Amino acid sequence: MRGPVKVAVATIVAGTMAAVAVPVAMLASIMSTEAGSGGRGSGGYGLSPCTLTASTAGVSDLDDEQVANARTIIAVGKSMAIPPRGWVIAIATALQESQLRNLDYGDRDSLGMMQQRPSMGWGSPAQVQDPAYAARAFFGGPKSPTGNSGLLSVKGWERMPLWEAAQTVQRSGFPLAYAQHEALSTEIVERLEGTVAGCEDLATGPWRPPVNSGYELTSSYGWRVSPTVGGADFHTG
Repeated sequence: MRGPVKVAVATIVAGTMAAVAVPVAMLASIMSTEAGSGGRGSGGYGLSPCTLTASTAGVSDLDDEQVANARTIIAVGKSMAIPPRGWVIAIATALQESQLRNLDYGDRDSLGMMQQRPSMGWGSPAQVQDPAYAARAFFGGPKSPTGNSGLLSVKGWERMPLWEAAQTVQRSGFPLAYAQHEALSTEIVERLEGTVAGCEDLATGPWRPPVNSGYELTSSYGWRVSPTVGGADFHTG
């Protein structure tokens, strides 16, 4: 875990009952690590300048290295036929372990964006510092490059809380810490995969807005952080 991360938490009050929801304001910024690189908020990775939700600020704070590593995780997940929920878990894990950076240092012999340890059978130092290899090893399954158990070896991982699924693979001393990154990792998948519609006009194509003005679009079609139940879910629109 590298550097402080700011999280805003929304509280929902219904009648006499109060419940704390997952972060919906998202991370406002990701602080620079010792190995941080420049280019934050440069927009070099083609994110829309539109403001879709309050969470956009969190995504726009990612620099080119972090976005490239997120794209690699998604590409590997696609090649292994892993559903988007798996990509979200993997990106949240990398945010917690390395802030989505391919680190050449870590606790004991931990290395790379997943902070995998060569001494624990994850691969050679060069291998675990290869983002594509690290992602494949994290996902595991028949195409895993290591004998260690990955996400696909976790029975029912799709229905687990994110932190529990990540912890089953990573065996961290701070298991609940993965949960704080679910909102941002979900938004990263939405933005990089285009499932948020990228600020396109709702009146284009076969779709039409329900009214012409006086409304705010709060939840687009696709993967999102649920405003009612918390966690990542697929909004069918």
